[in-house]
Amino acid sequence: MTAAERVAKGAALLDERRPGWAVLVDVGLLDRLGAVNVLAQLWHDSRYLAPYVAASDELGTHGRNHELGFVRDGVDGVEYPELNAAWRDEVARRRTPEAPAADDDSTCGCEETT
Repeated sequence: MTAAERVAKGAALLDERRPGWAVLVDVGLLDRLGAVNVLAQLWHDSRYLAPYVAASDELGTHGRNHELGFVRDGVDGVEYPELNAAWRDEVARRRTPEAPAADDDSTCGCEETT
């Protein structure tokens, strides 16, 4: 599984369990502690790893954190720089309002006549 696939799963879990999480994450801190810092920032507003444990407890993700992009597993070659970049992308995607779909009738500029 790629870093982006893992992070997409982790972000989806956070969307479900902590709506609005992306606005709370300082992506500038990712390079200091790695992807684990996403959870550390969301629990107890701390820069240390103890909140990571609290987050894992609350989310029930012990043993699956590598699968969710929160930590590297050291087995398949996915490292923190890749995870950090993927988290930056996920955060940016959630902070940017989505453009209306091309087939969305509400954006056609047409007025309904009666």
